Amino acid sequence: MNVAPHTPVAPADLLSAALGLGLSRDAAVLAASHWCVETAGGASMYGDNPGNLTCGASPGAACGKNPLVTASLVFAMYGSLADGATAYTAFLQSRGALASLQSGDLGTFSAKLSAIGYAGAGVPASTYASQIGAWQAKLAPMQVSPPVASSSSTTTAAVLLAAGVAGLATSRALGLL
Repeated sequence: MNVAPHTPVAPADLLSAALGLGLSRDAAVLAASHWCVETAGGASMYGDNPGNLTCGASPGAACGKNPLVTASLVFAMYGSLADGATAYTAFLQSRGALASLQSGDLGTFSAKLSAIGYAGAGVPASTYASQIGAWQAKLAPMQVSPPVASSSSTTTAAVLLAAGVAGLATSRALGLL
């Protein structure tokens, strides 16, 4: 079994990725706080998997071992943090838990996580909720922007701008300007 690549990020990156999902500010802070618990603030993230979803929770994803987990779990691996964030919300949706995240309420969300069996390895639900709440307090005042989604029009504009700058430089070098 492959070992998932170590893909550490800062807590601000996790919050930015959550905002990139189109969640409300409160829901994005709640998601990023959950991810911080799961990945030690992003420092122990593997395979761009902020929620530490197992392969069984994310059908079709590539799979790998997280070297920090001694249990015989195999985790999903994604191509980017945005992909992992999207898979997390798809997982919550499939378990009827997305609305509890979207509520932005820690009590509602942590109760639902516990109900679907997603409350950390052997950690009491109340402790898990407390850990998420501690991260909420750190992330709530943090100011970040959601990641800019690339699109064909953005890419085309960047290419055209680069071509225009190169053309201008060439014209100046030839003494045409």
